[in-house]
Amino acid sequence: MKKILLLASLMMLCIAAAAQTKKHVSPPDSVIVNVEEYTINNVFSKCFKPCDKNGDGKVTVAEAAAADTLMLGYGGRKNIISDLSILNFFPNLKVLDPGNYTGEVLDISNMKHLEELNLRLAVFLKKIIIPTGCFPKIIYPAGEGEFIVERVRIVDPDNPMSWFD
Repeated sequence: MKKILLLASLMMLCIAAAAQTKKHVSPPDSVIVNVEEYTINNVFSKCFKPCDKNGDGKVTVAEAAAADTLMLGYGGRKNIISDLSILNFFPNLKVLDPGNYTGEVLDISNMKHLEELNLRLAVFLKKIIIPTGCFPKIIYPAGEGEFIVERVRIVDPDNPMSWFD
């Protein structure tokens, strides 16, 4: 009986916390990448063009959420990427190549469907954070050194049962 009361209390706390947590949600038609801003010589236009499903030169929140592949490695090492916060808009990716990312930590904990992670150009990377239960094929960068893969449990504030996944 005590266990049932404890579990019920914990669930009520989770529900109360979820009700108080207000997530900022961008409208689906909000533009996150304007492909047209990139010149012909800029390889990023090639990276995001496949995500622009309606061909209007812009990647919206809805288009990013629907994307299953994002290859930021076009252009090789000359294409330096210092900020990958945009990846938060791509939660349903199955294939990701973050390109020549200069950060040491890559947090892709929102990508629970990831099947392949190509890190061949991410030579500065020392740690990736992926969700528990996600086991993508990882193509590591060439070279030596330690590399940490950290798995984290994702808790959805809108779903109190995610505490128990």
